[in-house]
Amino acid sequence: MRVRTAIGMGSLLVVLAGCQSVNTAPANSGSASRGNTPDAFAGTNVATSPAAPSEEKKPTLSQALAEAPMDDPSLKPLVQKYAQAEAALKAHPNDANAKKAYVNAAYNYAHTIEYVSDKLEPVIKYRAALLLYRKALAVDPNNAPCEREKDQIEAIYRTMPGGVPQE
Repeated sequence: MRVRTAIGMGSLLVVLAGCQSVNTAPANSGSASRGNTPDAFAGTNVATSPAAPSEEKKPTLSQALAEAPMDDPSLKPLVQKYAQAEAALKAHPNDANAKKAYVNAAYNYAHTIEYVSDKLEPVIKYRAALLLYRKALAVDPNNAPCEREKDQIEAIYRTMPGGVPQE
């Protein structure tokens, strides 16, 4: 297991980094090129599947957002407020109050997912929050709190294999 940290964002990075597989075979053994990893239980090298557990397909941002309230039922009131604000914005896309209500609902939902919910897996938590911050910024590109949170999550993802999720 390898854990990465960054000054100022250490705890978030540790949560995002999670577990990564590490090839422990000696450099001259050649097992890394054969796709083998040591099997701690059998004491032998065992071929791994093309998608090792740490490399499993991650959910898209939209899938993570859809899963969040299923994993943490306490988010349901925020989901309802966000859905109402989204519907109001669709009905009145040029209404300043509808825009403000949407951005506030998206931010509150994202912030709660990111910082308050303790029932979500990191892969769900940070992907869902990232999508909500991006959606809020699509409506109000000058929203400083959303921009700051989005930038923080993206900066951490840039340090990880796979980079920043786009969708």
